[in-house]
Parts: sequence; C-alpha cells; structure tokens
Amino acid sequence: MNLRRLHIALAIAFTCLLIASGCQESKGKLRMAQPSWLDNQYARGFRLGTQDQDSFLLVLDPGNGDTLGQFQWGPHAYSGYTHLDARLRIASGSGVISGLLSALKCQERIVAVDQRSYQPHLVKIREDLVQFSLGGNFNRDALIQSEPDLLLHYFFESGSREEIERLQPHIPVVWIQNYREAHPLAKSEWLRAIGFLLGNYPKADSLFSDISQHYQQLAQRSLKPRPVFCNLPYSGTWAFPGGQSYLGTLIRDAGGIPIWPQSEGSESVVLGIEEAAQLLEENPGALWIHPGDCPDWDCVVERAPRIMKQSAWLPSRMAQCDKGDFAGQVNRWYNEGGVRPDRLLSDLQHLTQDTAIPAEDLYFYRCLSPQP
Repeated sequence: MNLRRLHIALAIAFTCLLIASGCQESKGKLRMAQPSWLDNQYARGFRLGTQDQDSFLLVLDPGNGDTLGQFQWGPHAYSGYTHLDARLRIASGSGVISGLLSALKCQERIVAVDQRSYQPHLVKIREDLVQFSLGGNFNRDALIQSEPDLLLHYFFESGSREEIERLQPHIPVVWIQNYREAHPLAKSEWLRAIGFLLGNYPKADSLFSDISQHYQQLAQRSLKPRPVFCNLPYSGTWAFPGGQSYLGTLIRDAGGIPIWPQSEGSESVVLGIEEAAQLLEENPGALWIHPGDCPDWDCVVERAPRIMKQSAWLPSRMAQCDKGDFAGQVNRWYNEGGVRPDRLLSDLQHLTQDTAIPAEDLYFYRCLSPQP
C-alpha cells in the first residue's frame, strides 16, 4: 500500500514538473521563432508571420531595412520578441496613424492622441481622448495615465525616438514609419500590418486589395500626357520629387510628365530658381501642383515673383492639396492620402486631363485661379 502511494506521489510530482517546465518555456522565452512569413506586395517596413498558434510582427525602417521592433502574441513567448499581452487600447501618435485606424473602423479603440485638432474627423470629435503632445510637448504622464496597451507612433530623428522608447516596458511602442515608403500603395499596405496587429487581418487585407486593384485600374488607363510642375522655392533653390518617390510615382501614373530632371531613386532633385523658371517657359501648358503652403494665387505671386511677374508663362491650371475640413490645421492629403492613394490618383488624373472639374468632384485638391 505504501509502495502504491509512493508511485502515485512520484507520478503527481512528475506531472507538476512537466507543467512547470512548460510554463517556464513560455515565461522564460525559451522558444526559438521560425515563423512562416506572409508576402507583401509593396511595403518594405513590416513583415507578418505565424508559427503554431502565435503571430509575429517585424517592424523595419523602409528606407534602410533596420529592425525597429519585433513583436509576438499568442499562447507562447519567443526569444528576441516582445510578447504583447493586450492589443485593445491604442494610443495614436499622429493623424496619419489615426487615419489608418479609422479606415479599419477601429477609431473607438483609440484612448489617446498626440493632439485632437490634428486628427481625422471621426477621432477629432471625441472629447474623451487624452492628448499627450499638446503644442509639440511630449507629456509622458498623461500618456501613461490613459492606460493604453500599445502606442503606435513615428519618428523623424533618433532623439525623438529615444525619448518615446523610454516608455517601454510600461507601454510597448510600435513604430509606424509608412511615411518613408516610396510607392503610394506601399503606404496604404500598412493597413495590413495594423489589421494583423489588432486582430482584424481579413478585413484589412480585403480593404487593401480593393484599394490596390482600383489604383492599378486607374494607372492602366490610356491618358493624354501632360507636363507637370510642382512646389515653390525655398532659400534660393527649388526642390522637386525624385523619379521613384511617392509624388513622382503618382504624377506618372496620372498621365503627368515631370518637366524637371529625373533621379533614379526617391531623392529630391534640387535646381536654382532660374533653372526652374526656364522649365516653365519651355512648357507653357504645364499643370502646377503643390505650390508650397500657399492657399491662393496671390500667395504664389508673392513667393515666386520671378515666374509669376517676370515670365511670359502663366499656368493653364494650378492646384493645391489642402482641401479638407480640418480647420486649417490638417488636410485630407496628409491624413487620408496615404490610406487611399487610389483617390489621390483619381484627383490627379482629373487635373492632368483638362477635364472640367466641379469643385465637389475633387477630394484632395482645390484649383487656384487669379483674382479678377
């Protein structure tokens, strides 16, 4: 009898040891990650993967490929990955990120934003949101008190990145660097990354597929070529988008022909003011888009007098990308353009093809005209 009890006791002890070992494997992050990665179509800033019942998000710098974060969620934990216990309450570091969340119908999961006035309309109207960067001053305490599960943010410089990363491990920070993606559809493809992260991947993948298909259909239309000029001078020089840049790709897909020299990559092309003026004089029918931050024709005359006053050239059409309902602080181009490049392309095709455009048919742009 005593021998039987000893066997039972040993069996129970062995079972407990197995359970403890399994728990230690999970908590101690002893598993090695070998996920099966999903393919991206355009984006270079993230990778999505699965292994057993677990999900993986690898965040990269789209420009240089550096790893910015490795995240994982599911029943197990893995060496080298930050395990995300919860992904419900979101702090958004920009209106662009809030725009991605709104497109996925996830705006109600936002509990804190940088500044409410910079948000898309569906987020901006919520007075319950905590603001953690009013006036550009980062308020760590306000952000922590909002108790988010995740902070989705971006950075331009390493200094700002380091300041925000001090929040960890209190709040995991996921860097959304889609502004560094070169192709218009690459920026939009971040819908898949955020949908995957928030547990709504099928909807996000389907939405991006619809946007991509619509963009490609527009880009494949037979269009009349149209010379295009853009921007305004700054400090004695005139910068133009590179040949493989976001705006450069949109212009070409809209039937536009950039009249400035084209670079092979996404780097800007910088010319002198006289060189830019000569380009316009040689292309009198050019469409001029994105004239700096000017809201009207008179502002362009003041900022570029060499062209607007001394040149024989006058634009056949000028358009500014500031249409929206954000009280002059944020416009649709910045908050929604990266989500819906197909809509951007539709606007630009209207502009390059000389169609008579009712104002309500343009979603991102306004046509500027001289005062009578």
